[in-house]
Amino acid sequence: EAVAVQGIARDVTERKRAENELRFEKERFESIAATVPGIICSLRMRLDGSISMPFASPSIQDVYGLSPQDVQADASPLFTRIHPEDLPLVNTSVTQSAQTMLPWHTEFRYQHPIKGEVWIEGQAVPLHETDGSIIWHGFIYDITERKHAEEEIRRRAEETSALLGTSLALTNLDLEATLQTVGNSANTLFLADGCRIFLMEPDGETLRCVLALEENVAAFSNLRIRLGQGVTGAVAASGKAEIVNEMQNDERAMQIPDTPLEEEAIMFAPLRERERTIGILSVRRVGGKKPFHQAELELLEAFASMAASAVSNARLFEETQRRLVELRASEERFLQLADNIQEAFWMTDAENGQELYMSPAAERIWGRSIESLMYEPNMFFNTVFSEDRPAVLDAVAREKSGEKLQLEYRIVRPDGTLRWIWDRAFPIFDDTGTVGKIAGISADITERRESELALAKSQNRYHELFDSSPISIWEEDFSPVKKQIDSLKKNGVTDLREYLSHHPEFVRELASLVRITDVNKASLELYGVERKEDLLQSLGDLFNGVSIRHFEAELVELMSLNRFSWEGTDTLPTGRQIEVLVNGSIPRGYEDDWSKVIVSIIDITERKEAEQE
Repeated sequence: EAVAVQGIARDVTERKRAENELRFEKERFESIAATVPGIICSLRMRLDGSISMPFASPSIQDVYGLSPQDVQADASPLFTRIHPEDLPLVNTSVTQSAQTMLPWHTEFRYQHPIKGEVWIEGQAVPLHETDGSIIWHGFIYDITERKHAEEEIRRRAEETSALLGTSLALTNLDLEATLQTVGNSANTLFLADGCRIFLMEPDGETLRCVLALEENVAAFSNLRIRLGQGVTGAVAASGKAEIVNEMQNDERAMQIPDTPLEEEAIMFAPLRERERTIGILSVRRVGGKKPFHQAELELLEAFASMAASAVSNARLFEETQRRLVELRASEERFLQLADNIQEAFWMTDAENGQELYMSPAAERIWGRSIESLMYEPNMFFNTVFSEDRPAVLDAVAREKSGEKLQLEYRIVRPDGTLRWIWDRAFPIFDDTGTVGKIAGISADITERRESELALAKSQNRYHELFDSSPISIWEEDFSPVKKQIDSLKKNGVTDLREYLSHHPEFVRELASLVRITDVNKASLELYGVERKEDLLQSLGDLFNGVSIRHFEAELVELMSLNRFSWEGTDTLPTGRQIEVLVNGSIPRGYEDDWSKVIVSIIDITERKEAEQE
């Protein structure tokens, strides 16, 4: 029978405290990991080359479409979904990081089981483990929106370049050169494998192929299609642009002799002059794997409008040139034409430089009588602005040698004003093949040049003011938000303030639709970032709960006043909070779609602190 109990008591308070603190830190880390918009993870490469992910935050489900358990022992399910073209890059980057023990960083495409193809960016730091394995600790996140934005910027740059090339074609009055410019620009703009242009014949019933880039030229040369025949003729008849993404299956398709039967997608757009169709522009992609979309069709329509102007101007000039030649046999016919246009026709003796003819428009353009321009010695050259005379003299010499030229230069009127002149000249050869006369057409393009200069100055001035402003200024695109609000109104919502206050998730969804398109230098300084790209993202990505309430008020004020203003707290990327005064307004011309909203942010923290003291 036991008569006594002997034991030992130890103070384990410190151990329990340490265990509790460790558990608390683990729970806090897991809480943070579960809320950040990306994956906090560890990736282990064993000595045999196999890879596992011993830890991954719950966000892996959203980013990769996999659970932490799916990759905990074997990460190969993840790697099998990496885009085949990017997998070698990923493998090489991991191998190099393992060999050099330098941080790993790469971007790649991934086939998400729900979202489809997404872009992923990863960064991690490698460490050696005692068993010889290497483990990386880092962060992986979805950059699909950023990549789409970069692609959009690239696409817009290409669009701008191609449209600029087409606009420049408007000043080239050579039809063949104009058609080539239009075709090449269309191929570049739409990443196309070919471009065709058909122009309407004088009978108004027949379309003739005048350009077939990257095609069997012999097969398409002067190919004629009747109005309503095939898709080309159908678009000409309807006057409406159209996409046919499976041309080989369209019952209207025509197989052109000596051309291969292949899968192709084609966009068609009419070339229209006023209300009349003067031709058809089409671009094609071969292979069936690159269909066209509605946005591209809308762009093609805009492109076709510019192309139609270029073609129309070139055809008009060719017709004018033909008529000028005919004037040698019919002076009366020439005078009737010259007296009824705004441009000035002129003709000069190539040997002695004597002006033989100037149409009445020259008097209006130069501000001088026809007699003085024609008969006073060197009057024409004396009117040319001194800085432009060398170029004009060189052009005249080249015209006398038989070159066709066009030139822009300035003249000085009697009242001292400068006018810009566009001049197109071509030689007229006599029976011996010598240049006997030089004929041409001159137009006053001052308004166009001044408009171009004013536009350039205005744009430069705006960007200078924007970037040099000491106040943080943001350009934001609210157009998707405006569409959603208009849809609400169409569906019967009359009190926007009440609706938004009862639907906070909808407000947050609207915030995610706002795109920040530009910020100035003061914004970078205020928010402590070095690159604009760090701020050019969805507005919803920058918002917290307080910001959403302010955003709700902004929408209500924009609907009623086209502007908003509020004071409140904002959180910087560093986590520091500041007091700000925010003002926003919709510039003139953007009231209907809200595609540009200018927002200014002023740090009033010091003022608020002073007021509290």
